[in-house]
Amino acid sequence: NCPICFEPWTSVGPHRICTLKCGHLFGRSCIAKWLLNRLKKNTTCPQCNSKAIRSDIINLYSTKFSVVDNALIEQVQQQLSEERETRTKMESSSYHTTMKLNVLITEMDILKKENTNLKRKI
Repeated sequence: NCPICFEPWTSVGPHRICTLKCGHLFGRSCIAKWLLNRLKKNTTCPQCNSKAIRSDIINLYSTKFSVVDNALIEQVQQQLSEERETRTKMESSSYHTTMKLNVLITEMDILKKENTNLKRKI
């Protein structure tokens, strides 16, 4: 939808979809009026305030318009990345804990043998 009038764009006619050099999309009639009604020299894009003049309006040619809201996808991908990072840290921690356990078990076995030998000497 056009951010000026909030009406759907069309592929032909006065409200056809167009863009300015900055890349923001508008209905042609709306952005033309917007730029014409600004009597000052410094006319700007209503979205980002970058300088714009009527000759900057570029028609876009397409038979179908659709906008995909990928915010949820981006959020899920971010969560997946964070979960993978957490999993990697946990696996590393688990590996180090297992290694420490193995060292302690080995030390315990050595001490048991030493204890057994000392008991025999008594």
